[in-house]
Formats: sequence, C-alpha cells, structure tokens
Amino acid sequence: MDDYNRVELLITILERGKGKKLVQFFNRHQVNFHLEFTGVGTATSEMLDVLGLNNKEKDVILSMGTRKAVLSLTSAIDAGLWEISRSRGLMMQLHLSAVNNLISTALIEGAEELPFPEKEEKMKNEFDHSLLLAAVKQGYTDVVMQTARKAGATGGTVIRSRMMGAEQFEDNFGIHLDPEKEIIAILAPSSLRDAILESINSEHGIRSEAQAIICSLPVDKAFKI
Repeated sequence: MDDYNRVELLITILERGKGKKLVQFFNRHQVNFHLEFTGVGTATSEMLDVLGLNNKEKDVILSMGTRKAVLSLTSAIDAGLWEISRSRGLMMQLHLSAVNNLISTALIEGAEELPFPEKEEKMKNEFDHSLLLAAVKQGYTDVVMQTARKAGATGGTVIRSRMMGAEQFEDNFGIHLDPEKEIIAILAPSSLRDAILESINSEHGIRSEAQAIICSLPVDKAFKI
C-alpha cells in the first residue's frame, strides 16, 4: 500500500473566483495543501462566447495529496458529485519525485481514514497530454501563442513572473535577459508536444525579441472539469 502514500501534485486552472470552492472540495477529500495563483487565459473573445465563459481571468491552484486521496477526489469528480463542475476548467495530475518529509507525513496521516480504492479506472474525461511552459518577455504572449496554435495548441494560461539569477547566463553568452517574464502554460496532446516546442523555439527562442525559455513536464493524467 506504500504506492498509495506517494504524494502527487494537482494543477487546476478554472474561472477566476472559483478557487475557494475548489479548495473546500479538495479538503474534504484530504487533498489539503494548496498554493493559489492568478492567471489570464489566452482564448479569444469569440472562443469565450462559444464556451459560455465570461472572461479570461483564471484561478490557478497547485495542490498536493497522497495518491489515495487524489484517487478519492477524482472519483468524486467523475461521479458528478463536484458542486462546482460548471466552472469549466482543466485539471492535471503529476507525480512528485520528492517533497518535504513533514508535508508528506501530514498528508499521509490526513488520508488514513479514506478507503483504499478497489481498482483504478480510467476517467471518462481523461486524455494523454503534456504540460508545456514558455517563459517569455512581457508583451510577447500573443505572438508566441499564435505560433503555438499553428503547431496545434488550442490555448494556454499566462502567469506573471520575474526572472532571477540570469547574470551567469548573460556573462557566458552575452545575451541580456529581460527579468520581467510571463509564463505561458499550455496543456497539449503529447503527440503535438515536440512540434509546439520546436515552433516556439524556432520563432521566439532565447536569442529572439521574445526570449522564450521553454520546457515540458509529463502529465500522469489530465481531464476536463
């Protein structure tokens, strides 16, 4: 049963203002360690109308819980028991290779009363995707997303950030990196991952005006909510 005590990360992106209810729902299933960010979606106004969404503003929630707690949580969502399922968003499940011992112990103890799942089933909204991250200079998110869409991406979420520790890179390669960055998070089919990354790097790589720094993360599971 040690595998059920493994700590996993959930990344949820949903409409602004829905994060509080999401955290309350997660806590009831013993997924109860969270970090909240604000983001902006990249969908056009026409796409927002099609999806029935009011605006681009997003809540981005990073949550940690044991695998047993995460399975309990996702089963409740799949069974239609989530009271905020109308919020329209995405959830990603990622494996963590390490976490603070104290955090891990607290999460394991909190999930002790949860029943062990009889078997793990594929969720009806589950699909095989990767999480692509592109940190670009402020003001370049639209043009980078246009390139990503041409390679197959359907949308992304932008999170404001600031780069630190670029001095050594600048000294070695002679490229000044603007510290004010915006991170574009794109959930894309794994089959399109390389094409999207290569397109962004080719058009907007580190030596371009956009100065894109790109990487990808494997997503264990991803599904719509």
